[in-house]
Amino acid sequence: MSLAIIKFAVTLDGVTIDDFKSVSENEIEVGKEIVYATKTGYANVRPKYGFKAEYVPPQTGAFDWSKARDNDVTATFTYDGGTTATYFGGRLLKKGEGKLDGDNELTYPLDFTATSRDPAL
Repeated sequence: MSLAIIKFAVTLDGVTIDDFKSVSENEIEVGKEIVYATKTGYANVRPKYGFKAEYVPPQTGAFDWSKARDNDVTATFTYDGGTTATYFGGRLLKKGEGKLDGDNELTYPLDFTATSRDPAL
């Protein structure tokens, strides 16, 4: 059974933004395989957390994402069934090119990194 994201929000300086069309969590690598001459080993690696979101600016009052470059954001994914994943210490890595066509609203892809996630995995 897979979980569906039913709510996603980013908070920065007390302002909560939830104008998103789609979101996804990045994969979290926690270990690496090490190949030796006579066997294969394993090494733990520090997890790198991140997520992607497709932002839909409202008709008026679009959010200024430059603030997320220098200030920590908190992002919360809420899944059906009540499970949550919260990212702390998030920073904007990239705001992508805006996409607009005659059938869909304007969207901007955003890539974030984060220092921690609760739960960690």
